[in-house]
Amino acid sequence: MGWYGLAMTLAMAVGPILGVLILEGYSFRGVFLLAVGLSLASILAMSVSRLTFHRTGTRRRIEIYDASTLPVSLAVAFLAFAYGSVTTFFPLFAVTIDVNPGVFFFVYALALTLARPLAGALADRHGMANVIVPATALTVVALLALSAATGLSGVITAAVLYGIGFGSAQPALQAALLNIVPRERFGIANASFFTAFDLGIAFGSTLLGWIAGWLGYRGLFVVGAISVAISLAVFVTLVRPLLRRGDEVVA
Repeated sequence: MGWYGLAMTLAMAVGPILGVLILEGYSFRGVFLLAVGLSLASILAMSVSRLTFHRTGTRRRIEIYDASTLPVSLAVAFLAFAYGSVTTFFPLFAVTIDVNPGVFFFVYALALTLARPLAGALADRHGMANVIVPATALTVVALLALSAATGLSGVITAAVLYGIGFGSAQPALQAALLNIVPRERFGIANASFFTAFDLGIAFGSTLLGWIAGWLGYRGLFVVGAISVAISLAVFVTLVRPLLRRGDEVVA
């Protein structure tokens, strides 16, 4: 899960950097052509992958959501809510403090690349809760640091903390979800996870835009930190007891 999450979020971190470079050197048309090329490369990569599938003898109705994933989904949604604020509004905030937004995403990508495999190994050895709790708390600190940043050093500090915190928490939450549900429901569980993740980003990008009009960008990042704190509270109160119960069943 650490390597999988690394690939996904690293792409979302490098994507804005490439987009800005292409936009400055060419045009929006070049940005969209790049997106088309990357999508075709993805199709090519999937076409040569060997995926095994064993059809079961029983026929089940099609489901679009698993209610048992709700606690993890809530934690993920609040975490992604703040992520939407960073990806959408940080470039605008960076202009106000005379910092190149690409620096943040580049440092964030480096920190995330180093943190995710290590976080995955620690989760396997010491349990997912022992990674998710400190990683989520570190994400709160990162957003507060970003709200207080006045120059390049503050932005770099926030990027490192956010890369380690968010980069460790997100795949560990996905692994926690798969620890709760039966193996035959991994598909619907993953679908529920990413539905919550995408909805969190969507609402964060939209609602925090209105909040920025009232509180400014610094206040927006503080609200994002509060959202991540709620995610941590949801995990501790609702998700961690389920993980303990699952460990007892396995034992």
